Amino acid sequence: MAFTQLRPFSILRIAMNYISISEFEDYIGAVESADLIESTGADYTRILTSSLNYAEGEVDGYAGKLYTIPLPASNLVKKWALAIARLDVFYRAKGKNPPEKYITDYDKVVKQLVDMANGMVIPPPDTSGDLPTSATTAGNSIDVTSDTSVMDETSMKDF
Repeated sequence: MAFTQLRPFSILRIAMNYISISEFEDYIGAVESADLIESTGADYTRILTSSLNYAEGEVDGYAGKLYTIPLPASNLVKKWALAIARLDVFYRAKGKNPPEKYITDYDKVVKQLVDMANGMVIPPPDTSGDLPTSATTAGNSIDVTSDTSVMDETSMKDF
């Protein structure tokens, strides 16, 4: 009985929620993007798609603490994803020693993402005005009405 070699499972998603390949190329320039990756065809698309998915996952990782993901694709959210993807593309293509600007931009984005996860930064609405949706009801209050008292002199005497 012969065994068939299985192809590795691909986790690449084609539809990105925040930025597309063309938006990434517009951001850093198609020539710089191609020079950075130094390949063409499937490898170029694979590296870029992997990096864009990674960037989306990193944004969603922070955002998911307070918001339903994916976030509305505002200019700020796109900027976050682009800065993360640019550094990731560099590491995937070159391996080490990224330009200082890439690291500085990434560090600024991570600080903003941490602030967002801690509730100090609220992601802006998308271009149609849709705000991010809260993923949690923590901190919200409810009103409960009852004919019988839950707390009275007897039940509260030890407090």
